[in-house]
Amino acid sequence: KTIGVNDTALLAYARHTAGGTRAVFVSLVRTIACIVAPLLFIALVGVVLVQYYLPTKMMAVPFCLFIVGYMIEFLLSPYERILEVSLRYRLLSIAYMPYLIILLCMLYYDSIKAMGLVPFIAVLQGLRVMSALMMAYCARRMREA
Repeated sequence: KTIGVNDTALLAYARHTAGGTRAVFVSLVRTIACIVAPLLFIALVGVVLVQYYLPTKMMAVPFCLFIVGYMIEFLLSPYERILEVSLRYRLLSIAYMPYLIILLCMLYYDSIKAMGLVPFIAVLQGLRVMSALMMAYCARRMREA
């Protein structure tokens, strides 16, 4: 729930009105950006302050990676909703496959010991953002066609 109503339901309803999907999508992206930008700024300022004032500086890095990764993924979430509303589950599955396969391989081979915590988190968040970017690409191509 971003703007008081489930975004998937809003987009599904807008699909049945002339030109409604584009207007609702733009409104949804604008609302999410207005929510995410200040939160991202506050989180990054908090990380910088923690990094500067606390002696255990290493803890700020994983937190920052999580914050930035989740915020980017949240910014791209309307594209995922467009694919859901359009019943393009195959495209959603394809977008999630690299994340799932690489994550399972990393867990199976116990890569976290070899890589370390921070690189593991960076790869994990990078995979999530890559999946979100793939969904955005698929949704944009779908709208153009």
